[in-house]
Amino acid sequence: MRQKTGDSKPEVLGIWIGSPSRLPSLQREGIFRFLFNLVKHLMLSYPLRIEVWCQELNLPRVRELFSELSAVPEFGERIVFCTEMNACGRDPWNPGAGRRSFFLGLAALAHHLKIGIFFLKDTVQKSRPFLLPAGFLLAVSAVYLALRFHLWESLPLGIWFFTPLAFLVVLLLVFRARLEWLLVWAWDLFKQTLNLLPRAANRYSAADCFLVQNFDMANAWKIERLKVINLHDLYTTEFASLFRTSGRSLRLLFQGQKAARYAARLAADGSYFVSNSDHIRRTHALALIPGLDEKNTGVIFLPAIIPEGIGLRLATREAVLAAFRIPGEYAFYPTHIRPYKNILTLLKAFHIVLASGHELSLVLTGNLADDAACLAFARGSGLEKKIILTGEISEVEMYGLYRHAALAVVPTLSEGGFPWQALEAMAMETPVIVSRIPVVEERLRYHGLPPEACGLPMFEPHDEKALAQKIIQVLAQRAQAGSEQKLVRETLLAYDWRQLGERYFRLFSRLLERES
Repeated sequence: MRQKTGDSKPEVLGIWIGSPSRLPSLQREGIFRFLFNLVKHLMLSYPLRIEVWCQELNLPRVRELFSELSAVPEFGERIVFCTEMNACGRDPWNPGAGRRSFFLGLAALAHHLKIGIFFLKDTVQKSRPFLLPAGFLLAVSAVYLALRFHLWESLPLGIWFFTPLAFLVVLLLVFRARLEWLLVWAWDLFKQTLNLLPRAANRYSAADCFLVQNFDMANAWKIERLKVINLHDLYTTEFASLFRTSGRSLRLLFQGQKAARYAARLAADGSYFVSNSDHIRRTHALALIPGLDEKNTGVIFLPAIIPEGIGLRLATREAVLAAFRIPGEYAFYPTHIRPYKNILTLLKAFHIVLASGHELSLVLTGNLADDAACLAFARGSGLEKKIILTGEISEVEMYGLYRHAALAVVPTLSEGGFPWQALEAMAMETPVIVSRIPVVEERLRYHGLPPEACGLPMFEPHDEKALAQKIIQVLAQRAQAGSEQKLVRETLLAYDWRQLGERYFRLFSRLLERES
């Protein structure tokens, strides 16, 4: 870490992607798209050097995320990737880090142990459908051998083998939910026990401060530097009851609640929490994090992520429809199927629209099976044939689907800030309908746009009839709806990443000055 002088401007910024979990491809995830664009515009505007800290396990995916910057010599010389294995050992700014053979040996051992455990976990998951039949066959075979060779007269091998196996099967079936929670807890404990990254950062990082995402709070609290936390949301705390009943969200609930607990530790050491709306700052940061001082909270709005020249790379309408087997007009909502995304209300409204005689498909990028209620409604109402699930798509594919959609619908119960999907649809000049939620109204008022008369159709989040009516209105007058949204579109999209970078740089400077 550099010695402070009279100048409190940051020189080295640490970007913390320290999750001990094995991360998937990061380029389509909202938080990581945010990180990439923020780092890019900070480096464009300021002579910052960047340390990106991640687990060795995730280094290829993190390098891929920032590959566009690393490939440019001007940027590549100012960005370095640090893990528990290299510990900035190849860091040109910190060449004299001293002897670290023992620490790196321990890190290497932990890394290869994690690789092996993750391999076993994948193997078990892939063979899960065969585990119960295999166990049953083993039990039957054991009983047969015991009977065939009269083993019960001397050693009841079959009985001893069958009894604990049967008992285990019963436990798994009867107490599946509780055992699943225990397994999630044990798996998380394993990952945290072998997490040496915070220790490596404390010993070898040159960063003046670290930028941490809310999902990484649990493994960042041990960093002994100034920390700025992007508290996008704490939805697993606010909507805990929905997560418990949604079917496949137990792991998300566990991780979210753990993050909320560790947020209190970060608040205690003076970390600064940035939210993307004042609503989240008040209702999540200040209301849900014990001991957080209001002076350590702030708001920085997020702009839309619109890739430069994206319009020139989009496929034609015919190509998009053919690629995703869409029969005609469609509504689009790209999102993971999570409880607070309010997909069930969208499905109910869509059912009403179809019942009124309109021909329309609904294109989603998530998996309906991730929410039990959504899947049950889709099957029970006969909607499955009208719902198209694309799975993971590229950025170009996503914007192509926006461009040629009849409309986009964003029914979410809450977001960290103004929903990105709405901004992305606006950028493609596609009419959009949004739920009337505090973060939407807050952002509109900030820009001087009255929510009631801004041209943006809104509905109460749980009112499927109102949403259906809005959809029918937009379908009947699509050109007029697009024209009415012109002012709100131009106003919201005028706020860009350069302005965001300026606000973050001023924040870093102010916090460093406060510490010096």
